[in-house]
Amino acid sequence: MEGLLIREKQVEMVSASVSEIFKAGGTASAVYYARSGMVKLAQDHGPEGQTLGIVRPGEVFGEEILLGDSAYRAKATRIVAGEILRIPALLFQRMASRYPELWRGLAAQLQQRLVLEQRSFRRLVNVSTDQRIVAMLEQLAPSCPVLPAGAGERPVHGVPLTQAELAVLVGASRETTSSVLNAMERQGTVELRRGRILIAPRQSRGAHAGGD
Repeated sequence: MEGLLIREKQVEMVSASVSEIFKAGGTASAVYYARSGMVKLAQDHGPEGQTLGIVRPGEVFGEEILLGDSAYRAKATRIVAGEILRIPALLFQRMASRYPELWRGLAAQLQQRLVLEQRSFRRLVNVSTDQRIVAMLEQLAPSCPVLPAGAGERPVHGVPLTQAELAVLVGASRETTSSVLNAMERQGTVELRRGRILIAPRQSRGAHAGGD
């Protein structure tokens, strides 16, 4: 999909200085593709908004214009620096008529999103909160920057989520999520910063724990 898109002159790179890609309710005229970085989709409810999902590299977002909507359903905010492509909706549709693999790629992504949502629902019933939190952090960490480590320290991924945002993603209360994260911090599994959760790469944590 990416190779087809970047060759088109009408496809633009969103300026790196732009943090808010689009607003909920804003007129939908384009779809977006994350070549790298991460984008948060949220509704403006409550003091921090309600996180709906995280867009990772290789994913399309703002696809509601292709499904018949005239406005975006959520706010899209860049949370990890990266390259975001803006694709006019009419251009995407014209290209997809010539290259059906674009539709197949989008359909596969939407199907994968549905699978992840179903998996998350099953975890709500069958998996403990701490396991859901670990699984979510491990899922997001590879797309987050690795922060430099000092002498004798392990490198860590900086996952740019607040505890409240993580709570929504794993389907737990803010209080329960905070309690689990605090326990994980005491165990040395994570480190809590303002608006960010630091977690070591999985292989580094395994080595630190004795290679289990």
